[in-house]
Amino acid sequence: MRGHATEAAKRLVEHLFEDLHVHRIEANTHPDNAPSIEVLRRLGFRAEGVRRESCWVGDSVSDDAIFGLLRSDLEAGQMPA
Repeated sequence: MRGHATEAAKRLVEHLFEDLHVHRIEANTHPDNAPSIEVLRRLGFRAEGVRRESCWVGDSVSDDAIFGLLRSDLEAGQMPA
């Protein structure tokens, strides 16, 4: 079944903003992880940059893609229903 990751992430985002009143959520993923990046984009996260060679993946150093979502993004209706 498709859509489970998006639905789970959406509920987590809602919980963080609505129940815990956080201001900002940051997500990091491997820059080549297209499915994870697509989930983040569906939820309204914006690409904020790439940290070069910032983490180990197995025996090699990898870049780390950074995404952010602000409470104001949600309030502006930028997060899908």
